[in-house]
This record gives sequence, C-alpha cells and structure tokens, in this order.
Amino acid sequence: MFSLPGEEISKRKSQEIEERIRQEKEKMEKMREFKAQPLPTGSPDCSKCLPTRPYYPPTHPKPFALLTNDRGEKYQREFYEKVRKEQEYYKENRFHAQPLPNFKREVPRKPECPPPTEPIGFFFFTDTRMEERHIYDEHRRFREKEAEEQRIAKIREEEVRSAEEIRRLRADLVHHAQPIRYYSPINIQPSDKKPTRPISPMIGEKRLKYIQMLDNYEYSFRDSLYDIDNIDDIISNVSNLDFLNQ
Repeated sequence: MFSLPGEEISKRKSQEIEERIRQEKEKMEKMREFKAQPLPTGSPDCSKCLPTRPYYPPTHPKPFALLTNDRGEKYQREFYEKVRKEQEYYKENRFHAQPLPNFKREVPRKPECPPPTEPIGFFFFTDTRMEERHIYDEHRRFREKEAEEQRIAKIREEEVRSAEEIRRLRADLVHHAQPIRYYSPINIQPSDKKPTRPISPMIGEKRLKYIQMLDNYEYSFRDSLYDIDNIDDIISNVSNLDFLNQ
C-alpha cells in the first residue's frame, strides 16, 4: 500500500498530542484528590476522643400528592365528558334516512251495513234558558225592591233629621232672659287706721317762703324738725305777717 511521508508525520504528531492530553488529565486528577495532612507528633489518639456516630434508620419514602396530579385528573374528566357530549350530539344529529314507502296497493274493505236508526227524544235549550231568565228576573226585581225601600227609608230619615234641626234652630232663636244672680252680702267693717294727712312737698313757692321765714325770724333748724307737721300753718302765718308789714 502506498503512503506518503506526511501521513506518518501527522500520525506521529496526533499520537504525541493524545499522549500529552492523557498526561494532563492524570495530572489534574491527582491534583483533585484530597490528601489529609498527617497529625503532628505527640498528639493524642483522636479515635477515642471523638464522639460516637449516632445510628439513623434508613429513609423510607412516603407517597405525596401534587396539585398538578389533581389538575390533570380534573382536566381528563372534563375532556372525556366533553368528548362524550360531542359523541352524543353527533349521534342525535346524525342523518337518518326515511324508510321506503309501501308501494303495495291496499285493497279497500267493504263497509259494513249500519244498524237501523232509532229515534231518541230531544229537547230545546230555549226552555232551559227561559227558566234561568225567569229566576234571574225574580232576583233582579227583589234587589230593585230592596234598593227602593232603602232609598225611601233614607229619604224619610233625612226629612226627620231636617225637621229636628229646624225645630232646634227655632228654639235657639227664641230670646230667654238670664236669671237674677244672688251674691253674698258685703259686710263693711270700720278701719282702725288713722286717716292719712297729706303733706305737700317742699318745692317751688313753698320752699322759697320757708327759706324767707328762716332768714327773717329766729327759727332754728331743730325747731323746724319738730314742727315739720305744722309747716303749712307756719308758712301761712309768715305770709300773713309779710302782708301786714307791707
């Protein structure tokens, strides 16, 4: 088989590249491996000081319900119900061909001979209506008679009421004198109080005369207080003296 020298070179190069990649992978895997550091010399045995590892029973999975399952079941039920209704609707509205008509000719039957006619008694409704009308007329006359009697009784009551009202008004129009009223007699008793003596006030001309009297005569203020009841007499005397002096 003929081969070019470049093919051998490329094959060798590819093998070298693969070998280099494999070495890189091994180096990376060794770097990823965890290696604990050794304990320092003189350290106690940690296998005795570490706490004991508790034992846990294996986990048993429990069934659980998801809302997606419920929604899926609900959707399935609604979908099947919808499909069932569509099928029923399709069955109901499906085209049904009418059956073929019967083209056989029917032989007409010979009619039977009817029985002889028997006469039956008859009556007219006019007789019944006449009796009903007679009863209705009697009831109507009875109602009219009662209504007429009530109307006459009402008219008589109105007449009696009007006569009584007129009689009452006439009696009210008659003048009646009022009776004489008698009162208890008045017994007048004499009073124990003294009669009031009026005294005119000290104003105007009376005041001027009083001042003039005090100026002309030796009449003290104390005497005037004692003689306040006789002030009118004093003033009249003073007036008379003045008239005589003139």
